[in-house]
Amino acid sequence: MENYKFEDDVEYLSSDEEQILVNLVSAISTPSEYLDTNADHRSDYDHDTKGQRLCTSQNCEVREDSIIFSTESVKNSSANERSSLSTDIIMKTSRKRSKKRSREPDVRSPFLRFRSRAHKGLTVTDLISPAWCEMKYWYTLSSPEVLKPTPAMERGNRIHKNLEKEIHTLIPVKVHIREDTLGLKIWNMIQGLRTLRAQGLTREFQVWGIVDNKLVGGKIDEISYTNPITDISEHVEGSESDENKPTCKGIFADEKSNSDVAKSIPPSPSKNVYICDVKTRSTRSLPSEVTFRPTKYQLMLYHKFLSAITSGQFDLEVLTTFYKLDSSRTFSDSFIAQLCCLDETQFHDSEISKCSSTTQSPKHFILDHNNLSSLWSLMLAEFRKSFPDGPASLSTHLKVEYRSGEDGDIIGTKTFLMNEPDLTAYLKHLMEWWRGERMPEGVVLEEAYKCRNCEFADICEWRLKKVEDDRKLFKLRKELAENTGQR
Repeated sequence: MENYKFEDDVEYLSSDEEQILVNLVSAISTPSEYLDTNADHRSDYDHDTKGQRLCTSQNCEVREDSIIFSTESVKNSSANERSSLSTDIIMKTSRKRSKKRSREPDVRSPFLRFRSRAHKGLTVTDLISPAWCEMKYWYTLSSPEVLKPTPAMERGNRIHKNLEKEIHTLIPVKVHIREDTLGLKIWNMIQGLRTLRAQGLTREFQVWGIVDNKLVGGKIDEISYTNPITDISEHVEGSESDENKPTCKGIFADEKSNSDVAKSIPPSPSKNVYICDVKTRSTRSLPSEVTFRPTKYQLMLYHKFLSAITSGQFDLEVLTTFYKLDSSRTFSDSFIAQLCCLDETQFHDSEISKCSSTTQSPKHFILDHNNLSSLWSLMLAEFRKSFPDGPASLSTHLKVEYRSGEDGDIIGTKTFLMNEPDLTAYLKHLMEWWRGERMPEGVVLEEAYKCRNCEFADICEWRLKKVEDDRKLFKLRKELAENTGQR
């Protein structure tokens, strides 16, 4: 039995093609070669990635400032014509922008600088990364070149993808209009909820929520009906090991994978739903409480968002307003056809179809839910089936599973309780920085060890100021000691 899940299959420009288009911004002067960028004409675009890239299934276009260029003219041009867009154009543009920045310092808030572009909202990562060090995340946002995935991150992504494939069969889907993109996410949420009821476990579950009147999105690694612990008192906050504690590898050496556990242990009669996040580590030991802090807030945010969706407090209108979508617009014919790719035998014979409470064929079923509004209503109905007691079905016991970044083996787990007051206080302080009401803060003295491996240590204003303050304090104490000795 296979559980089908769909994923975007959108073709993007190579870095060379994108650079050619950027050069064309300065080189092309014929007004007729520019395309209209009115927002009303963007309904056929399926993505807005990092505020720069918009793609359709037929071609790919790059947006630079307020001008959109078709790649056809670039592909049809000769190599000599492309090479004629020389480096001096780029250098002149860079110098001009650098001078402008030096004359006019950007005093906007972090949110306005980095997350206010069209269709670019906050992510859960944006809210938990500052829990490690606000100064580091500030420099990370200000220096996009350091955002390239590290080998460790790539290994972690592979492990997450392999875990997802244990539950879902991923099928590429091309989206043609922007409503298709959100529809794809909602459809995968529906499939995820059906998988949860059929197997007691689902992975990579999309959620959204509101923090400080701002949209935040994220994906939960794992949702299951399996209680992660037998005694919360053995795992609550404060009992975690430190970085040097011996590995728990031996304890879990004979453990089955989570997917095997979910299949071998029947779901709890109470149908409590548990949230779990999977982390990879380079060392075979559990993290300290300080290192664990961002992950703790991450799971609390997931709990907050999932509770809001389950209770109906989070409405589709939030998404359609933010992304400027029409909830009543019919999905594209191509998108609907791709969702109907499973033959009727697979649909009716699978465990997933048994959880769908419908005898319709895939085609007729999808045609009856062919826009965002009807599909969202279907998703809420699936939530009511998967969470029979509503938000009360969502357990306050949260779990983090640590795996080796090398082979994916389970190292150990940490569990803790949802703490709404703690999360609220953290978000209140954090959003003051995102709104630009205060400067970013570095680490406290007890956590100065974080600076040893920080790539921004040499330029960190917070650290340099602390060093200067310590130097002045040392000098003052020395002078006081000398004066006291003379007396």
